[in-house]
Amino acid sequence: MKKEDLANALNEIDDDLLLSVQRARMAPAKIPFYRRKSFIAVTAAACVFAVMIATVPRPQRSHDETPAVTDTQGHGLLGSSSSVKNPEVITLSHEQYNSSSSGFGIVLYPDLKAETDYNPWNEEMELQSLPVFKRIPSSAGIPYGLSEKEIQTNLDHYAEYFDVHVKEVNKDLDPEGNVYGLTAWCEEGTLSSDSYATVLFLNQDHAVSLEEGISLNVESDQETAERAMEYLHDRYGDLLDSNEWAYDIGGDFTYDARRIRNFVMYAKGASDEDTIVNYNLKKIVFAGSEDGSQLDLIRVFNEPAAYDTVSEYPLINADEAYQELLKGNCFANTGGIMPDENTEIADVQLVYMNNRAFEYVLPCYLFHADITDAAKKVFSDLPGLRQYGLYYVPALSPEYITWTDEPLSYDEPLITETAAAGGAEASSETSAPEMQTHSFDEPVTGMPGTISNRISINRILQQEDYYCSAACAQMILNHFGIDRAQSDLADEMNTYRPGERSDGISGTYDTDVARVLSEYLFGAAPQNDMDGGYRVQPVSEVFKENEYNQFVKRVRRNIDDGYPSIIQIRVSSLYGSSTSSNHNVLVTGYEEGKDFISLTLLDPYYDGNQGNGVSVYDASAVFQSIVESVEPSYIW
Repeated sequence: MKKEDLANALNEIDDDLLLSVQRARMAPAKIPFYRRKSFIAVTAAACVFAVMIATVPRPQRSHDETPAVTDTQGHGLLGSSSSVKNPEVITLSHEQYNSSSSGFGIVLYPDLKAETDYNPWNEEMELQSLPVFKRIPSSAGIPYGLSEKEIQTNLDHYAEYFDVHVKEVNKDLDPEGNVYGLTAWCEEGTLSSDSYATVLFLNQDHAVSLEEGISLNVESDQETAERAMEYLHDRYGDLLDSNEWAYDIGGDFTYDARRIRNFVMYAKGASDEDTIVNYNLKKIVFAGSEDGSQLDLIRVFNEPAAYDTVSEYPLINADEAYQELLKGNCFANTGGIMPDENTEIADVQLVYMNNRAFEYVLPCYLFHADITDAAKKVFSDLPGLRQYGLYYVPALSPEYITWTDEPLSYDEPLITETAAAGGAEASSETSAPEMQTHSFDEPVTGMPGTISNRISINRILQQEDYYCSAACAQMILNHFGIDRAQSDLADEMNTYRPGERSDGISGTYDTDVARVLSEYLFGAAPQNDMDGGYRVQPVSEVFKENEYNQFVKRVRRNIDDGYPSIIQIRVSSLYGSSTSSNHNVLVTGYEEGKDFISLTLLDPYYDGNQGNGVSVYDASAVFQSIVESVEPSYIW
């Protein structure tokens, strides 16, 4: 599913055309409604000797040797603001964000004003412009930036850099058979790459053991986290294209007031503009084992490679953006709570909003508004924590923006296939009952009497607010006798942690959930319609009878075969609450009579209407909640 967070939430133009009207710039004001921020940065030495890692050795490099990762010509950053061209007018939709954002745009802190802000922007920067990027659609509408050959070049480069031994490479295919990424199965773990990022996930036996006193525990204090970033820079700083670097160890808090830190490193650019882009779109995210003693995940982002640069756009300042916020010209998913002039703004940042359901990747002022009192009417009261709504106001001059309340047609279709690219077939030490393949041509019809079936499966609660997908997968694997920790499954499914994305989105794509389940239970993802395995089925954003019938048939047959299905629901649609988050649950049973079909759901988070997370709903209501979710789909 697209990234959900139940707690934390929320073309080239003619070169000869110059900007005809330059906006008058206001001098940076001392803005009273948010605090002044300092730029937290660390300057690296000109050459840092790479420490050899026992479990994942790699050649020593100096910082002057920049990794040869691929970036397509014309993608990435423009030059200085003097290269500004006449920008096109961009159409934006409030509803597009509400329908595609995963979870609430709300973060939790005891007091945000007391937190260190690691965002590099501050109001003293006299920024004139920033680039706006556009996603590159393929014939199927899926954004591409790199060709298969270029992705392979990146994969080979990082395999050599991390000194991992590739056994097999799988091609990630879209519904039309186009390659959008590659996944290498290695002795040490997995290495995957696409136009956005390259991700190394190390198995427990090959995770990097950290030195004494170094910890990647997300609950580390600030001093320990800073020491960890210095340590990581000494080892991996040459992944950056600059000797000057900075980090982000901010993060936020969980419902039970536990600190969740980021471990992010990025390069300071040659200009403030470059630094802001690097912070948002070209960075390295590290994650450790549950106790923080080992490094097991490195995600290297290079998102500008996936985009075309439209143009550089003149910027408004934070004061002007605040006025747009009061007009409602923003993106937010806070249960309908909007700030007014009496709402305290605890912080404002300049970030890139890069929600993949949007055609454009554009700079926004991100306002953190204290909505604690208003939120009590929608969310639970959280003693000791304040709730801050996230409101994204486009930083572009308003003459370049047209707002609409209608959803836009651009959307990223779901990825549904994986194809082997040479090598031996993937294997699994654990076997599962064969998932049968069937024809689903027979119609759903009422039957005399009642038939029913239900899978008895142990409920496992999700351990983090963004772990609903991992918890669902863990329940299924546990049902078949496979014991995997939620945190390990989240890493294997490339789950985004809070803070990894500048738009605040966290969670897991459905395609990664299906892939991991298929690998554990069947040895590999299904290669054709007759192979056993879990698949993702997208549905339309409106209720269609034929899609509903197919959904019911597939879910019923899966349950008869002993396999729960996973669905993504819109919580407000199904549960009748004001919570509009998107959430993954299991379908574990059905009951069908002459005039009804009901489904049994098992929820790793909510208690449901029958207690212990078990709920029974009319099948059409369940399907409607899927249709209304951020990524309308189910895993079967």
